[in-house]
Amino acid sequence: MVINEFLAKNDDVATNPSDGGTPDVLELFNGSGATLSLGNWSLTNAAVGGLDAEAWYIPACPGYEVFAGGVLPLWCIGNDAVPGTCDEQPQIGFKLDVDGGEQVALWNEAGELVDAIRFRRQTVDISQSRTPDGGVDWTYLTVPTLGGGAGVPTPVLGDFNSDGLVTIADVLVFVTKFGVPVDPCSPCAEDLNGDGSVSTSDLLI
Repeated sequence: MVINEFLAKNDDVATNPSDGGTPDVLELFNGSGATLSLGNWSLTNAAVGGLDAEAWYIPACPGYEVFAGGVLPLWCIGNDAVPGTCDEQPQIGFKLDVDGGEQVALWNEAGELVDAIRFRRQTVDISQSRTPDGGVDWTYLTVPTLGGGAGVPTPVLGDFNSDGLVTIADVLVFVTKFGVPVDPCSPCAEDLNGDGSVSTSDLLI
């Protein structure tokens, strides 16, 4: 089981079937060959190292299971979630931070760490998803799936080599181009801070 997709700022692209709201969303993917029940599994948006006060336990409710090769969305509604309540789909008692920097972890019923993700600043109504489902690579989707379907990849801020990721390889591409006069720059993909030129200040975004 892995955290497969997440949407940290959901204005209107995904609707919670329990109340019609548009909260943040996490999606789980079951890559095993058997159905897994989520009863007494938990999530936390605190650092890895244990389940603390930020942990949210998923109750053992009908339908709170992920079929083999299937996905299930978890709706991060924050303080409106009621512990132990069975809704149409799991409601989680914390929200995701669109500014990033937090770590979300998934734990099984034995309290063992199953998966954890740490993400950077996110964009409204654009999700980040493993590609393919359960894979190790991540991409941004302009059409979030969150329950199935094929999303539409979108260019990633800082992905200068177009591999769908932001890594040290992109810094090397930036530095290579920075060696060529690109001031003014109108427009340049490397102009991350939008000041009309490419400089080392763009690497701080």
